[in-house]
Amino acid sequence: MDDSSQQSMTLSSRERLVGAAMRLFAEQGFQRTTVGEIEGAAGFTPRGGSLYKHFPDKESILEAAVQRHVDRVRTLRKATDLLPLGHTDADLTLLLRSLLVELGDEREITAVLEKEGPSFPELRDRFYRDLVEPGYREAAALARRTTATGDGWDADALAVVVIGALVNLLRNQWTFGATPLDVSVERVVRTVVQLLASVRGPRR
Repeated sequence: MDDSSQQSMTLSSRERLVGAAMRLFAEQGFQRTTVGEIEGAAGFTPRGGSLYKHFPDKESILEAAVQRHVDRVRTLRKATDLLPLGHTDADLTLLLRSLLVELGDEREITAVLEKEGPSFPELRDRFYRDLVEPGYREAAALARRTTATGDGWDADALAVVVIGALVNLLRNQWTFGATPLDVSVERVVRTVVQLLASVRGPRR
């Protein structure tokens, strides 16, 4: 087996361990999850030592999960940066859908940090600093560029309202398996685009 194949298998095993660990951490908590359970959920022999080939301890898995998510979201945001951003409804719809994908990917890691944040304040703060706050800043910057000037609109507050609505929609799906008033994701996206269009400045 050549070095590239060996590296691919190692990365695959590492990713399987991270994915399994995050599912278990979200479901039953960090402290209650054992190394053997993680190995078994990842498809390895429980207590067979597979985890320790890649991580020194469980906390290192949590750190790797945060880094993986940071990298994934940065890649997604770079992709949306390639949009023409002519401030059309199509641009805004694609941006909102990309944001929903990003927020959806945060389900497990958010659940873990909500439960375990006080035990891992540095990881919790890093997640907020590197992902959450920049997301709001980018949304506010977009609102500032696309809303009418002189009409009294608060771009920062508008960003909080829009992202908050999307987060609430997803959290209802995660917790209750349903959306408020049975409003679909597509209806919410369409209505948010209409809302932003109503405060948009003159198109160039």
